[in-house]
Amino acid sequence: MAVTSLPHQRPIDGAIRTPTKLPWSHASRGHEVRQTARRHGLLSTADIYFRRQDTRLARGLARLAPTHDAGYVTSRTKRALDVLVGVPLAAVALVLIALLMVVNRLLAPQRPALFQQDRVGHGGSPLRVVKIRSMIREPRAGTTVCTTFGRFIRRYYLDELPQLFQVLFGQVTLVGIRILPRDVYESLALSWSRERFETWQSMYATAPLGLTGAHQVFRGTEKHDQRRFHHDMFYASHATLGFDLYLLWRTLGSRDGKRPTRKESNSHAC
Repeated sequence: MAVTSLPHQRPIDGAIRTPTKLPWSHASRGHEVRQTARRHGLLSTADIYFRRQDTRLARGLARLAPTHDAGYVTSRTKRALDVLVGVPLAAVALVLIALLMVVNRLLAPQRPALFQQDRVGHGGSPLRVVKIRSMIREPRAGTTVCTTFGRFIRRYYLDELPQLFQVLFGQVTLVGIRILPRDVYESLALSWSRERFETWQSMYATAPLGLTGAHQVFRGTEKHDQRRFHHDMFYASHATLGFDLYLLWRTLGSRDGKRPTRKESNSHAC
């Protein structure tokens, strides 16, 4: 389940002059694993192991799915991963979705527990996703605000559990480029140079659109759009079975799977 180390990034324009450093490497060795185990415990030890390329697991995954980037994202292997992981997750999610819907109805009986949101699909076409409602409209201010319950479920991506069934139907994938709301998509066109946005837009039009990805795992606590370009472009050109499994591990099995809090990010948690 090893991942590829990030090569030196040459900026498309002058917006980013320094290379983006992602927190993964294939240079980890046994002594680092032992030191990490003493300092940080089991999760960090497992993370170090999964980043290595010299393990039996990494070599086995490379033999199982030798293709990468465009060859991998359109392969049966990636679809098999969505089904094999998505089916048990969806089965568990059914119980959680029912429970969260009941809580939502109790807290706001006048509001529907679920809502649909149009996001940008391939080629700019709308892609409708289903979410558990986490926001309500404030009549006085005329804007939508996140409820206390909504902040909790958004913190752990619980509001997106219904989208697991869209994975099973083949509408999206588990790991890929994050499906963006229209306003976020359009804000990138305004904040980036034309060359940068068109390069990213061309990639977005053909890459797999997923529930999680490199940007969601490694965006850190800063305003996340600053590094989206490099994260998304890196995934599109380095996608492998091992990389997908690693990103799932970081999303589901470690604290990095949480969204940034309101204090950590003043942008959309998307």
